[in-house]
Amino acid sequence: MMTYRTRKRISKESNSKMFENIIENFSINQRWSQLILADYLKDCWRKFSALKRNRFKTESKCIDFGLKSKTESLDAMPDYLRFNPWILSGYRSANLTTYGCLCSIVSLHNETINIITHLVPLIYLIFNYSTIFHPKLFDSYLTYCHVIGCYSPWIGSSIYHIFMNHHRGKSIYSRLLQIDMVGIWITQTFGALTTINASLKELSDPIRNRLVIIYLLLSLYALHKGLNASIAWQRPCSFFLLVLIRALCLL
Repeated sequence: MMTYRTRKRISKESNSKMFENIIENFSINQRWSQLILADYLKDCWRKFSALKRNRFKTESKCIDFGLKSKTESLDAMPDYLRFNPWILSGYRSANLTTYGCLCSIVSLHNETINIITHLVPLIYLIFNYSTIFHPKLFDSYLTYCHVIGCYSPWIGSSIYHIFMNHHRGKSIYSRLLQIDMVGIWITQTFGALTTINASLKELSDPIRNRLVIIYLLLSLYALHKGLNASIAWQRPCSFFLLVLIRALCLL
């Protein structure tokens, strides 16, 4: 007859074996699950890669990624890029991706000079900021207006000239043109506040503030006319009044 201790020891051994079997079965099932999951993920990746290759082949027929420096003639350009009939060749493809537009910065085409002449001043201002604008000058809000007026045209025009041949067509070209116009408007408006305030320094503060407000309202009107211009020559003409006011301030 088995004693209580013997029965307890046998019970422990049986429970231990049972747990070992459960753990072993769980480990086996876990390994099988991992293998099944790995096979499933590999299969998904193969399908995704095949789909991506097919999509790339399809898109590459109509979209230029800008890796080639090949240029096109004026006849190959859409109507919204034919604003200069005197330039007959040297155009970038009108189907560039965002990456292709960025790559075109280092290629030679008819927008190369425009891009360089806008990027160089911007880079110079960024890296020589501390030597151009002394910290003591920032006691007045006019300094901030002047700094904003210095940066905005180079930023807006650089974005416009780099991405104007994007494959999304006229819709994004119109937005880029508006960004360029806003950059010029900021320069004409905020950049001119220093000249206007200097020319009106002898007047009282209420009169000077009213004249500045009038100038800002005229600037908003000029921005409205510039953004809604339907003909290319109307855009620079919308800023003629602002330039005239600045010229009068120098007299």
